[in-house]
Amino acid sequence: MIQRLSILLLVFLLPLAVLGQTDTDEQLAAQYFKNGEYDKAEVYYKKLYKRYNDEFFYQYYIDCLLKLESFSEAEKTVSKRIKKEDNPVLYVHLGYVQKTAGDDKKSVQSYSKAISELPPVQRQIEALANAFTDKGELEFVIRTYEKGRRLLNGLYNYQFELAKVHNQRGDFDQALEEYLDALNENEAQIVKVKTDLLDVFAADQSGQKTEYFEEALIGRIQRSGSKDIYPELLIWHFEQQKEFKKAFTQAKALDRRNREDGARIVQFGHICNANEAYDLAIEAYQFVIKKGRNIYYYLSCKRDLVNTLYQKAVAGGEYSNEELLELEKTFLATLDEFGRNGNVAQMMMNLAELYTFYIHDTQKGVDLLYEVLELPGIQKKDLAMAKIQLADALLFTGEIWETTLLYS
Repeated sequence: MIQRLSILLLVFLLPLAVLGQTDTDEQLAAQYFKNGEYDKAEVYYKKLYKRYNDEFFYQYYIDCLLKLESFSEAEKTVSKRIKKEDNPVLYVHLGYVQKTAGDDKKSVQSYSKAISELPPVQRQIEALANAFTDKGELEFVIRTYEKGRRLLNGLYNYQFELAKVHNQRGDFDQALEEYLDALNENEAQIVKVKTDLLDVFAADQSGQKTEYFEEALIGRIQRSGSKDIYPELLIWHFEQQKEFKKAFTQAKALDRRNREDGARIVQFGHICNANEAYDLAIEAYQFVIKKGRNIYYYLSCKRDLVNTLYQKAVAGGEYSNEELLELEKTFLATLDEFGRNGNVAQMMMNLAELYTFYIHDTQKGVDLLYEVLELPGIQKKDLAMAKIQLADALLFTGEIWETTLLYS
C-alpha cells in the first residue's frame, strides 16, 4: 500500500518538477541572452526548442547561433524545420542565415523560393511580407505583395502597403501610382490617401515630392477624362499648400464642367475666409451669386460676402471713410434683400460693430444691437453674443448701469 502511494505521488509530482525546470531554463536563457552571453543562452534555447519544438524558442535559438557565427548549424536547423513544416516564411529565415554568413547568391535563391511557394491565402501573404520587412528586405516585400495581388486576383490589391514600401525605398513615383490606382478603383479611399500623403509631404523638406505630385496628378487628370476624384485631390493639395488661386482655378473648372450648384465653390470660400485670404473668398462668393437667385446658395453667399467684406476691411487696419460708408450701404442693401430675422443676426452684429468702432456712430450701433435681441428665430449663441457686444458698446458710451445688467 505504501509503495503504491509512493508511485502515485511520484507520478503526480513529476510533471510539476518538469514544469518548474522549464521555467528555470527559460528564465536563465532569457537572462543570458539579455546579458549578451549567447554561448550560455544557446545551450538553454537548444534544449527548450528540442523539448517543445516551439516557434518562440526556435527563433531565439537561431538568433544565438547567428550571434555565435555558427552559420552551418543555423542553416541545418532551419532546413530541418522546412522539411517538417509547410511555411514559406521559413525560407526567409534560411535566406537571412545565408546572407548573414555572406552567401548572397544562396540568400536570394531562398528568398525567391519563399515567394514561389506562396499560396493564394491573404494571411500567409501578409505573414511573408512581414517576415521580409523584419529582415529589412524591402525589394522582396514588394515582390511578395505583387505576387499576392496576382494570386488574390482582385480580392485585395495591397496598394497602400506597396505605396508605403515604395516610399520607404525612395521611389515616390511608384508610390504615387499605387495611391492613384487605389482611387481609380475605389474613390472612398480618398481619406486614407490624403492621410498618407500628408505624412509624405511633411517629411519632404526639398519639396521635390510635392512638385512631382502636382505634375503626375495633372497628367492623370488629362488621361482620366470626366473622373472628378483626381481634380478634387489636386484642389485639396493646393489648399494644403496655401496656393488658393490654383485651387480656385481647379474648383471653378469642375463647377462649370459638371454644371454644379456652387457647393464646391462655397466650401472653398469658407476655407479662404478661415485662412484670411479674403479677396479669394469674396471672389468665390461672387462667383456663386452670379449664378442667380434660384441657386440654393444664393442667399447664404450674399450673407457670407458681406461679412467677408467687413472682415477684410477691419483686418487690414487701413480704410477711408468713403470705403466704410460704401460697406455700410452694402450691409443695408443685403439686409433689405434678406429681411431681418435670426438668419442675419451675425451680419447685423458686424454692422453694429462697424457703426460703433469704425464709423463712430455709437448710437446706431447700440440701436441695431437692441434690434438683434428681438429678432425672431435668433439662436441662443447669437443672442448671447449680441448681449455681450451690446454691453461692450454701452460701456464704450459710459452707460455703466445698463452694462452691468447685460453682463449679469
